Amino acid sequence: GAALRGAVNGMRPDGTVDQTSMQSAEMWTGTTYLLAAAMMAAGMEDECWKTAFGVYAGTYRHYGLWFCTPEAWEVNGHFRSLAYMRPLAVWAIQYARDRPRGRLAPPPTFCDSGPPLTPGAELYGDTTDDAVL
Repeated sequence: GAALRGAVNGMRPDGTVDQTSMQSAEMWTGTTYLLAAAMMAAGMEDECWKTAFGVYAGTYRHYGLWFCTPEAWEVNGHFRSLAYMRPLAVWAIQYARDRPRGRLAPPPTFCDSGPPLTPGAELYGDTTDDAVL
């Protein structure tokens, strides 16, 4: 597809939009950016940029929602949840593009020092990775 406004959540095998629920008929901005990042990571660079461009074109060119990126919009142009944070997933495209090739490592964090912890282990005084809670 052309991805003129991003990736619609639900498509039927015949190429029509699934209208069985509100969510299936919507395009979610952050989810579309994550799909584009996955395409980039899989080496599908052209498809990545076409898909991401759909979100950009819809948000800024067609709907004029500068600084108000919505969570979702429908094919008829109705949108909801302005100034939503999930569209920050656009940065995942850059990470997928710039990551070292051959591996998809998590980005470094400020807490990468020390042994890994089992979630919640510090509450019980056990800081080894094999803690059983």
